[in-house]
Amino acid sequence: MQVKSTLCGKSLEEIGDAFVKALYCVDVQEDAFINTAEFFMEKTTTAIYNSEGIDVSYEKSSVNGEFVVQCITPQDVEQYQEFAYDDLDTEALTAQAKEALERVCDRARAIEAPEKGNYKLLLSGKNVRTLIDFYMDRSSSGMVYPGYSSYQAGMDVQGEKVQGEKLNITLHASNPYSSEGIPMKDLTLLKEGELKAIHGNARFAYYLGVEPTGIYSAVKLDNGTKTLEEMKKEPYLYVVSFSDFSMDSFSGYFGGEIRLAYLFDGEKVTPVTGGSVSGNLLELQKDMAFSTERYKDKDYDGPFAVEFHGVAVAGK
Repeated sequence: MQVKSTLCGKSLEEIGDAFVKALYCVDVQEDAFINTAEFFMEKTTTAIYNSEGIDVSYEKSSVNGEFVVQCITPQDVEQYQEFAYDDLDTEALTAQAKEALERVCDRARAIEAPEKGNYKLLLSGKNVRTLIDFYMDRSSSGMVYPGYSSYQAGMDVQGEKVQGEKLNITLHASNPYSSEGIPMKDLTLLKEGELKAIHGNARFAYYLGVEPTGIYSAVKLDNGTKTLEEMKKEPYLYVVSFSDFSMDSFSGYFGGEIRLAYLFDGEKVTPVTGGSVSGNLLELQKDMAFSTERYKDKDYDGPFAVEFHGVAVAGK
């Protein structure tokens, strides 16, 4: 069985050539450049057999890699980027590279941390995907069965009196079968904030008495009511790069050390670096807004940005 994608029917060399061109076509700036890159093109065949009669297989193509952008003046700065696609999405890589080259220049100019305080916080791209891990993890049978999560089908996971957007999340079957041979299909996880399913492998599904779904790695978020420009009309701190951004699915806390952010004080936008962000999704999830602009990679298809209010920032 062949997993359908726009990579099908193309050789590894053709795939590699397309993505190399997509990356380097924007490497034309005088003040910043791509100093190194790696590409990995794969065609894998997965076969699953067991003593209960499971006998399935599929073939899949994918591409992933990494690159480093650099700006030398007014200070020498490098920033690491990574990418992964199951489709021939060269436009997405071009957009990522263009944005990375622009941002590394801003990072070279950033010298101060933001003032300590509470901010309207904007996050984007892979950081939005990291936040959604919270809902994927909390609704997994592996967390529900031992009591680490209180999620149950039918509950409103965002609580009462939601002022922002109610979440609409679909788990995407990026492979036709799980590692246990369970046929996988797209699964509605949250609809208007209501949990529709508990998902997971055969073991914990058996313990809970629910249908096994397999373990998902890809998610689609069907939200988005504000443009990014609308989000930027009031003072904000827009963090675009962390040293490491993490999400704790047990406590709800997220955060990381700021490598590059844009601070808008109501009059001007200033690139800043240093300090850290700390927030709790359990407290903030009632008042979230997502952008109408979209972002897509191997494991995420959803709004490009998210907006929070009153998030603590440690700074100067």
